[in-house]
Amino acid sequence: CFNEPHDPLFGPLNELHSIDEIDLPANFMPPRADQPRKAFLEHLAVINNPKDGVPIEDERSWRMLIRNYWGLCSQVDRAMAAILETLEQTGAAERTLIVFTSDHGEMAGSHQLFGKNLMFEESAGVPLMISLPGQTTQRRCSTPASHVDVLPTILEELGAPIPAHVQGRSLSPLLRGAAVPSSNEDVAVVEWTGINYLAHMFVLQDPLPPWLEQVTDRQQALTDMSDTVRTLVSGDGWKVCFSAAGEHELYDLSSDPGELHNLAFDRGSTDRFDAMRRRLRQWQQRHGDTISAQA
Repeated sequence: CFNEPHDPLFGPLNELHSIDEIDLPANFMPPRADQPRKAFLEHLAVINNPKDGVPIEDERSWRMLIRNYWGLCSQVDRAMAAILETLEQTGAAERTLIVFTSDHGEMAGSHQLFGKNLMFEESAGVPLMISLPGQTTQRRCSTPASHVDVLPTILEELGAPIPAHVQGRSLSPLLRGAAVPSSNEDVAVVEWTGINYLAHMFVLQDPLPPWLEQVTDRQQALTDMSDTVRTLVSGDGWKVCFSAAGEHELYDLSSDPGELHNLAFDRGSTDRFDAMRRRLRQWQQRHGDTISAQA
């Protein structure tokens, strides 16, 4: 288990990559007015305060922090390389199932944000790589998967029974190029409940920092920060986020991977929005999730 890559964004490989080779994300722009207010407050917290000792003054500042993040990723790359080489050298690779994943993503400049907490793809999406013992070919799967699918997958690969109470479904067929049998769980669901936001520490200050006081008051900001969200991603590339505060989102990830166009309140997308909402509510009913999102 590695702590990196994680903030604070600095480490021994800060200068491994050149700032000049850092491309800013295609969605390097502030959250839009039709996106959650907490995303905008997080953005303000980032640009009005130094990030890990680096004042956010210009694009070079962002590139420097992204460069440092890449350095932290490279630390993990090197450590993983050492582990995999040892498996090969000892002959254990032929009898080892390798699963590589992470608990969350990193905005790293997307939507001019750092950190996690939000349902944007850069935050909610995680790597998931599985290598079977002796596997020599690779394939990429677009089927939605969740962390709850990892345990039943490992159990099946070990030839162990999967207890009835275990959530998720085995992805073993995908590892061999087959399709996972269709079910009600052909989606990925992401949950967020509670407060763990950079802006929250500033909301609690008395008085509020001027950059925050200019756009909100304490009570509204606390309401925004504590918004509970449930997100569903379907196999055809649609993503819906249902917010307890009514700040819903709907994105077509196939045509809008940067999540720049929120279609949740677009009249032309009403049918899609309603269908996605039904699927999420069905998922909630199956799993006993009692959080209610506004209509």
